Amino acid sequence: MSIEDSTSVSVSEDEDPAEAEESLSIVAGEEGRDLVANPKRHIAYDPEVFRRDPTEDLWVFGYGSLIWNPGFRFVEQRKAELQGYHRAFCIKSEHYRGTAEQPGLVLGLDEGGSCLGIAFRIAEDEADIALPYLWDREMVTMVYRPAKVSLRLLQEDAAGKATWNQSVSAFTFVARPDHRQYYAGKDPKVIAGIVRQAIGSAGPNWDYVCNTADHLRQLDLADPMMEALIAGL
Repeated sequence: MSIEDSTSVSVSEDEDPAEAEESLSIVAGEEGRDLVANPKRHIAYDPEVFRRDPTEDLWVFGYGSLIWNPGFRFVEQRKAELQGYHRAFCIKSEHYRGTAEQPGLVLGLDEGGSCLGIAFRIAEDEADIALPYLWDREMVTMVYRPAKVSLRLLQEDAAGKATWNQSVSAFTFVARPDHRQYYAGKDPKVIAGIVRQAIGSAGPNWDYVCNTADHLRQLDLADPMMEALIAGL
């Protein structure tokens, strides 16, 4: 399945289909390196984007709606820590949680800091289904880019003590600061003001924020940024 040949694409609520006509030419890159973008061409899913060492397990990192609505089969899920990126309301939503005239804000992974989320391990025989699905779900407007990152997984020893002592490589999708839907503001009061006013086809923006925070709390992944934002709503 690809963007070009799919007739029914599930879109992440951290994505917005308002600019589906914009496209990129994506080529595989080294771990942690930006992938190359050409906004003049439309490119379908290419498995080379998710190239990895055949001895590595396939892991995918979720930080937003992917955590509770992955949409693909997996054989294991673990709490994970990502260094170098943080969860942020850095994506303008002009459809689901806002409009072109009054955009809302949804989540992306922005550079700097760290982020707690969920790592999903996908079986090899599911990779050809899960990876194209993720591409179609996350790359509708190309406001995200795929990236290969390093995670630390939470693991319990025989005594039940939890430690972050297992490192794995994983794929995720991070925000593109060069995209017109990228929002660079960091002031929680300003973000709260945007969220309070924005309403899209999926409902009020504040509902998305509160629902996301609820899910993170249930998984013991409460995010101080999210809690501060909710306090200001």
